[in-house]
Amino acid sequence: MEKWKAMFSAAFDASGTEHDQEALVVAGFIAPAAVWIDFGKAWRARLAEEGLSDFHMADFMKGYGVYSEWKNDKARRAALLSDLIGIVQSHASRQFGCAVVIGELHSLTTKSNRDRFLMHAYCLAAIMSITQVQRWCHRERIVSPPEFIFEKGDDKQHEFRLRMQADSEVGPVFRWKKDTMDKRGQLVLGYTPLQAADMLAYECFQATTRYASRRPPQPTWMSKQFDRMAGDVSIWECENLQKLEDYMNQERSRGGI
Repeated sequence: MEKWKAMFSAAFDASGTEHDQEALVVAGFIAPAAVWIDFGKAWRARLAEEGLSDFHMADFMKGYGVYSEWKNDKARRAALLSDLIGIVQSHASRQFGCAVVIGELHSLTTKSNRDRFLMHAYCLAAIMSITQVQRWCHRERIVSPPEFIFEKGDDKQHEFRLRMQADSEVGPVFRWKKDTMDKRGQLVLGYTPLQAADMLAYECFQATTRYASRRPPQPTWMSKQFDRMAGDVSIWECENLQKLEDYMNQERSRGGI
């Protein structure tokens, strides 16, 4: 097997919160950095056909804001989703992600340990997503370390950065997923692959909340399209959460962090 030398970038977004929802998911895609450039051009061109500058899955599904005028136009909505999914499938190499059921996390780990070791839901899901990418890179003999890009602004990102600094030489990068004016009034271009990650995170969050409330699975057309892609989004199982709590207790007894 030949070693891959292309520089890869992984784009991740989060869906859900720890303080008021049943689950939190971090999910996204990886591709060579050069491929993401072509992806961005195709993605923005398709959105421009609809008069859109960016795409936000939750607002689209609810018909909020710029999507309100065609929230009941099923044909137009289906065509856009189909085209956007097709762009993702033709550019992304693989999908990754991790889901945390908040009730299980809080019942199997103590708040004092989560605070001390920075093991909140977002941190756990983001770290596991990175671990999945690293394992894939090892299996595929990808020699150049990938870049990990996360949607800027999600809760607990400071803790996530500190946790990564304590555990690894890998440092996450935080970027906006749409064009944004910074504090100096300068335009910062959004990282378009994060909009694709937003779609995947949204779908995985919907599935995880059904799992958390013990409702039967209800696959959507979009989730079936993502299922056709290589990779998967895992859930932090109760057994692993209990092992995490045991580990944190051991580290605490040693005076760790």
